[in-house]
Amino acid sequence: MSIGVTIAAGVLKFLDILVWIIIGGPIRRLNFKKPEDEDNSEVVGEENGDPIRVMTGKKDFKPVCFWAPGAETCLDLVYSNVENQPDFPALGVREFLGYKDVGERFPVKMFGKTNWTTFSQLGSNLRAMGAYLRSIGNHAQPHTGNTDDCQGACSVIMFEDTCDAWITTAMGAWSQDMFISTVYGTLGPDAVAQSIQESSATTIFCNRKNVGKLIAKKDDMPTLKHIIYTNWNIDPKDCKENLTGFQDSGISVIEYYDALKIGNGIVDKYPMNKPKGVVMPHKSIRFTIATVIPLVIDYFPEHFTHLAYLPLAHIYELAVHVGVLSMGGHIGYADPHTITRAGARPTGALEEFKPHLIMGVPKIFEVIMKGAKAKFANLPQWKREIAAAALDYKYQAMTSGRSTPLFDLILFNKIKAAFGGNVSVVLSGGGALSAEVQRFCLSVFSCPVIQGYGLTETCAGGCISLMEDTRGSNVGPPEPGIEVMLRSCIDDDGEPEVLDKAGLPYLSKDTMDAEGSPCLGRGEVMIRGPSASKCYYKLPELTVKSYLPNGWFKTGDVGEWLPDGTLRIIDRVKNLVKLKGGEYIALENMESIYGGSEYVNALAGGVMVFGDCTMDRPVALVQVNIKRLEKWATDNGIEYKMLMIYYLTLQLIKRFSEI
Repeated sequence: MSIGVTIAAGVLKFLDILVWIIIGGPIRRLNFKKPEDEDNSEVVGEENGDPIRVMTGKKDFKPVCFWAPGAETCLDLVYSNVENQPDFPALGVREFLGYKDVGERFPVKMFGKTNWTTFSQLGSNLRAMGAYLRSIGNHAQPHTGNTDDCQGACSVIMFEDTCDAWITTAMGAWSQDMFISTVYGTLGPDAVAQSIQESSATTIFCNRKNVGKLIAKKDDMPTLKHIIYTNWNIDPKDCKENLTGFQDSGISVIEYYDALKIGNGIVDKYPMNKPKGVVMPHKSIRFTIATVIPLVIDYFPEHFTHLAYLPLAHIYELAVHVGVLSMGGHIGYADPHTITRAGARPTGALEEFKPHLIMGVPKIFEVIMKGAKAKFANLPQWKREIAAAALDYKYQAMTSGRSTPLFDLILFNKIKAAFGGNVSVVLSGGGALSAEVQRFCLSVFSCPVIQGYGLTETCAGGCISLMEDTRGSNVGPPEPGIEVMLRSCIDDDGEPEVLDKAGLPYLSKDTMDAEGSPCLGRGEVMIRGPSASKCYYKLPELTVKSYLPNGWFKTGDVGEWLPDGTLRIIDRVKNLVKLKGGEYIALENMESIYGGSEYVNALAGGVMVFGDCTMDRPVALVQVNIKRLEKWATDNGIEYKMLMIYYLTLQLIKRFSEI
């Protein structure tokens, strides 16, 4: 850093601290405590010599949804606001106008005004959808205690991307005590056919673009009778064309809003039937919501906004959906490509909905970080140095319980404005957030960055990092009411199931980790508690392997307890792939390391590593950052085109030498 920039940064830091003192910062800091200075979990017993931990003081925790008294199911939680605040907006959808070529790699999506559905309208729509589903032969699920009996017309297959119609249809099914089976919208008809074959379901909810594909697979889905489709993200001109090709298929096809119209006319004929849940009971989702919301509720205004773009087919987004609506919050809808202005006009969804809650998986936040750093790289050197100094200063301030009012005014409020300006909490799940990404998000968003750890099988329940915790890869103590145990990774023959990088097994009584740092034990993460499901649907062999008779679920993840009683995910029990030569490699770890390279374009897909027992070495499929690669070639006196020719020539020589 140049002398001038160093002096300027020093002056700004001094003025920032002065302003912080003037506005009473030291007083607000009196109660600040670092999580690592506390005992955040406690041992409450052992099983087979493996200690069991719970959040300190929460062994006998009984969750209460105090903001929705009496709510027992997901539908109850949402419906409480249908009755209590009927005129408040619940679901927001931007009018899709079509695509436009703006000279970028791909056309962008054009949007018009945002249309909001109130809680009252949501209540009417879900009742109408429930009535329509009943009218076409769907019925309540049997409650025999055997999940294999839950099949046929009591199940609705959800095969659509995240949108308002998705959650409305799901709640409509719940209102008639049906259950939903989710299939990711990115999967093809084969996945839907498999789901139909397993459940014998009669009804599919999907997107218009998939209707023809599903009809073509009808012979593989003999029980299919009805398709309800949406026009979500379909070009308006295509919506004007009538769907054809299904008239002689024996399958009825109807558009979502037409189904609502029919349902509204017969809604009194089919009163709501209290849902009870099946493999993933409503009480499990309710438990997760009741444990997490009290930890974050003070950070949100009364009517806050959540931006939904992650798959509702995953329990992570579904639980957040129900939680937000139960608190009277608003949900705006987008897809991953239209979050920012890069894929949408006139604005991205972040600017349009101005969310208070941003949630995502580590990959999303990694892309955000790389995108911001790419913009920083194009700045003049002195500005880059100032920005780097500001990010470092911001992080140091936040980890010591201090705000940065002057730096916020000059820089960070402008960055925050690009995300709507209202971000109060960032929630990451689905994997561990790296220390680098955690540090960046904490500095840029200037708010708590929470890491959650849970699985679909545990209804996203497991561990959650504390609001004040700024350490990367730390997922916090067990959620209130949840037990977590680290099982020593030793098989029945006494052999290690997996080794750390020092060649040592993971044991629940370990006192040191592979780096020589102190810990309170290592091993496979086991979760037990009210949020955990009981089995896999019609997969008895997999159920026996993963669900133990005493209530524990085996996650397959390896964790270690830090000295303060918080959990860090460090490995996978079954993450190793054996190559032809007998060498074991960790694919996810390789992807994480390679993905951090400046020469990898995370925005375009990043890197994928593959290997199996037929290969001498793993391969990586990489979306390269062309500009960074060209710069490297120039800096090293190599013409970029010649670099590609040189590489291809080497590959050809190698290939011919093997013939």
